[in-house]
Amino acid sequence: QQINKDDFSAKVYFTITLYSGQAYEESGDYKKAYELYCQVVESGQENLSVLAMKLAYRLASEQNIADPAEIFSKAVGNFQDSPDLVCDFWIRLGIDEFNRKNYQKASLYFTNAKDYSKNPSYQAILLFYDAKLCVEIEKDFTKAERILELFDNPAHYNQFFPDFSDSYYTELMQVKILLGKTQEVYELYQKIQNPLIHSKYLYAYALYKNSSYSQLEDFLSTLEEDEVTGENLSLFELYASVCSKLNKVSKACKIYEKIDGANLLSQNASFEYAKNLFHLSSYSKACDYALKSQNNQKEYFAGLCMINLKNWNRAQSYFISYIKNQGGKEDFNSLAYYYKGYAEYLLGDLKNSYLSFIRFTSQQEKQLNVFTRRACE
Repeated sequence: QQINKDDFSAKVYFTITLYSGQAYEESGDYKKAYELYCQVVESGQENLSVLAMKLAYRLASEQNIADPAEIFSKAVGNFQDSPDLVCDFWIRLGIDEFNRKNYQKASLYFTNAKDYSKNPSYQAILLFYDAKLCVEIEKDFTKAERILELFDNPAHYNQFFPDFSDSYYTELMQVKILLGKTQEVYELYQKIQNPLIHSKYLYAYALYKNSSYSQLEDFLSTLEEDEVTGENLSLFELYASVCSKLNKVSKACKIYEKIDGANLLSQNASFEYAKNLFHLSSYSKACDYALKSQNNQKEYFAGLCMINLKNWNRAQSYFISYIKNQGGKEDFNSLAYYYKGYAEYLLGDLKNSYLSFIRFTSQQEKQLNVFTRRACE
């Protein structure tokens, strides 16, 4: 039922409007609810406007029906007596855009917040995001490190922003890695109270880069009881890789198999899985996984698998394809000519076999080795 605005005081009318918005939201008409909340925001009734702004912000963010910044920009003059509230909203909007990877828009909102940031806790969060934007926009990792190291006691801000110190140390870990200072990551990780997957990955990556493979294997062994998800996939891939480094090939294959079972095996990981299967003499399966990848060496590798399976026709076919596609490129493996010649020899294709061996030996003048000698023979 329609009500007449003139029959009520402004406070009563916009209180009813706020309740009406909540009713529309409960009934699922989010667009109408948002419009009513916006009317209250623009009403100038400070306490009601604050509540309506929070409701409009939440609804716009959750239902993706409007840009929350739009209504707030229009109504910001209504909150001039509440600078902390204005700063808080601009920060919320900035963080939302940052998380969506809209870094330029996030930067604008954080700049708006700085006009109202008299509170040290807000200044801290803005400084923190200055560093994050240095990483994402400017790619100036040294500047980001310099900003982050301005903090004396990040844990002090946990009372204002839950888990701030954990986020701070995780970001500093990432910056240290980007700067190649992986040794400094270990101490920072110990300061994190509740490490999330990204923090664990950064620590694990630092161990990997510093060749601390046994320590890394121990650290990642807790994954064995976990399911593979898109969130923890990078940790599982690192776990499989370090097992390969430690020559624990069977263990590496079990991890890759688990990743594949979750339909999350990347093309790069597929080739790594193939190499481990090859070491287990599982040549047919190794060939299949190699060919699923986009690795430049996949046809060469598939040819090797067929050589070991004594499937000379398929071996010849893969090496011909590899030479055609990769010949002349910087990472081309000239052994392809040797193995092509070997397969052709066993197929009785002596003319092509001879030409393949000649081509191989002509490229080996400075690399006399067992393959050169065999090709000559």
